Amino acid sequence: MLYHPNQLYVWDTWCYVWRNEMHCIHLQLPRKGCERPAREYGALAHAVSPDLVHWREAGMALYPGEPGSYDDRELWTGCVVEDQGTLYMYYTARSSRENGQVNRIGLATSTDGYTWVRHPENPILTPDERWYAGEKHQIELYGHGHPIMDCRDMCVVKDPNGDGWWGFFAARRHADTNADSSVIGLAHSKDLVHWEQYPPCFMPKYLGCVEVPDVFSLDGKWYMICLTGNCYGHRGCVSDPLLTRATVYAVSDNICGPYVMMEDDNVLLGSVVQQGYSAKTVLWNGVRTLFYTQSEGVQFPHGSLSRPQQVRADAKGHLRLCWHPACDSLYIPETPGKFMDPRDGRWGSLGAWRMEDNGVQGGCDGDWAVLPWEKPFEDGYIACEIELQTARSAGICLRMPGEDIMSGGVAVLLDAKQNQLVLTKIREFPNLEARTFPMERNRRYRLKVVVTGYVFNVYIDDVLWIQCYEPCARTGHAALFVEHGTAFFANLNLQKEL
Repeated sequence: MLYHPNQLYVWDTWCYVWRNEMHCIHLQLPRKGCERPAREYGALAHAVSPDLVHWREAGMALYPGEPGSYDDRELWTGCVVEDQGTLYMYYTARSSRENGQVNRIGLATSTDGYTWVRHPENPILTPDERWYAGEKHQIELYGHGHPIMDCRDMCVVKDPNGDGWWGFFAARRHADTNADSSVIGLAHSKDLVHWEQYPPCFMPKYLGCVEVPDVFSLDGKWYMICLTGNCYGHRGCVSDPLLTRATVYAVSDNICGPYVMMEDDNVLLGSVVQQGYSAKTVLWNGVRTLFYTQSEGVQFPHGSLSRPQQVRADAKGHLRLCWHPACDSLYIPETPGKFMDPRDGRWGSLGAWRMEDNGVQGGCDGDWAVLPWEKPFEDGYIACEIELQTARSAGICLRMPGEDIMSGGVAVLLDAKQNQLVLTKIREFPNLEARTFPMERNRRYRLKVVVTGYVFNVYIDDVLWIQCYEPCARTGHAALFVEHGTAFFANLNLQKEL
């Protein structure tokens, strides 16, 4: 299963490497029936992993401050960096003095990776009102979080030329529209304590809010990723029109920007509903690795810590999330068993299924058909190569709990007619999750569907396209699926989660 503390949900997360282990700091909320101390709900929690996939609780890293202090409300998102044996943790501080409506950046330090001490000069960053809306002149537009003063989600990155450190934070500037006001602020420091602010380095101007920034270099470019979505008061503003929440990315030749989004392709992680949240990266053994919060509901952004994803850039500089080799240790090969005979009518339309030496060809004119395996499938993954010959769509069904097609199940389909990758349920086929994905006929795509509990991750050629939480049967038959034409299936691989 995915990691979350006992009786708690994970919210925003960020990671750092310390003494050959991965450490995660995260926000948290109580699950139903939680009996843990209420004080923990607003604290920054701590978890540790030796291998990126197995985690253990490590207590609370930092609790809210004393009543009346600058950070006595729930602590929010930040980052951790290391310099000369000391860890610096930046976090978003909020106070009951302003009913939590003013954000400031706080700092705590540690020399052992577990015990954190607040810096005496806190808060170490508040908005410079030459560039940003601040406490004296707050933005007056009603929009996301109004009347909260944004100065939060600090990300700190070492200057590649050794000239100190750069800080990136979610902020607002004065503007006539909400979208134009939302920016990522820029600051520079020589000592990780005192910061000089500069004009914004990312100003998308058409996104109602950008937050939770992360900045890193890859293949000679600098990338910034940020969270955005329709819930912030805009729609249809990212490169995939199907998505309502997205982690977008922008590119620059310099660490301090300006960062610009690619109009044709700017989504790193996205969802039709409120899934995939608070993505942050960390370097692990030379691999740029990303974690995000895996939501556990359609409109519920809290849940568990995701499995690691590897961040790559393609030949055009587009960012992609890819299967991480650390996940290989979680699975062992599973024998699928023989295909069931679908000709008794229990599995719907008969279709035409032909076994060949190197795979299976399936066809169904004017309808859809499935070819189920005899052995039930629970947690793990199913992967196979699919070639859309004349079919409108083809894919994989799983978690069909009964002994006929009427019992339901989840289907992941390559749809050549709509040029989409779709996660749906049979037999009603609601659009649970979808991504725009132009299909090519007579080309093989390797589809991998990974299931852990109710969490589905869908990869094409090892690139993550869909991640979602979808309650369904916990076990059931898997099947090949073909619709309106013929498709070829090859190199089937079933793996069971340990």
